[in-house]
Amino acid sequence: MGTENGQFKIPLGVAIEGHSGNVYVADSGNNRVQEFSSNGTYITSWGTEGSENGQFGIPAGLDTDASGNVYVADIRNNRVQEFSSNGTYITSWGVVGSENGQFKYPSAVAIDSRSGNVYVADTENHRIQIFSPSGKYLGSWGEIGTQNGHFASPTGLDIDNAGNVYVADTANHRIQIFSPSGTYLGSW
Repeated sequence: MGTENGQFKIPLGVAIEGHSGNVYVADSGNNRVQEFSSNGTYITSWGTEGSENGQFGIPAGLDTDASGNVYVADIRNNRVQEFSSNGTYITSWGVVGSENGQFKYPSAVAIDSRSGNVYVADTENHRIQIFSPSGKYLGSWGEIGTQNGHFASPTGLDIDNAGNVYVADTANHRIQIFSPSGTYLGSW
């Protein structure tokens, strides 16, 4: 544990960039993202604590798109931020709330490699939201509950090669699977 390059304080997310194999880590307690080679050699980092562009209030889940851009769930700032592979700020979207496109503690993002769409685990709104790569709201599904398709604080997600979305439904102690549009497919 520490604050130096290559050290961590509560790392909450990890993503591997498809072309280079570089590893991005959401170093939450240090409010930064660190980049490493596939063998763990430190490359760079970016971010500080705050609410300005490029700053974080607990970065959590992150993922990379086909161009190598990095999308980060910025929990306390209730937004998603996008950066180039070297950490240059590109854009962000989201504010606190429960309306479409708003968040309450987003904790994970996943990129659909087929469409480039960004899926976000909107944890305290108990739903998954879908956005275009530029942040345009496209849809959502879920509500609080224990039934199929309902959530109790979803905190992790990933997407398979067919576009199916796997969600860690944390407080319901299960994994749920959905089609790219949110149709419930199964759980365990």
